[in-house]
Amino acid sequence: MRIHNKEGKRTVYTVIRDRAHSSVAFLLGEDLRYQPENDKLTIYPGIIGSYPNFMFDITAWQQEHQPLQAGIFDINRYKNL
Repeated sequence: MRIHNKEGKRTVYTVIRDRAHSSVAFLLGEDLRYQPENDKLTIYPGIIGSYPNFMFDITAWQQEHQPLQAGIFDINRYKNL
């Protein structure tokens, strides 16, 4: 998530949806083990992970604010590009 303030400065946050399951040992029957009442949303200042679901105008931000971690993101897992 990218936020611009009145001065035009941008801030970037990573939004993570944590889906709760009683077990993740099996590929099939996910809905039998899904526990939506235990889901969580995490908002982290900065960028976390190498496989973001969506990425818009963040490579430049990371170069400016986190140059040691900046690089090319792996987008080969994107669908319907």
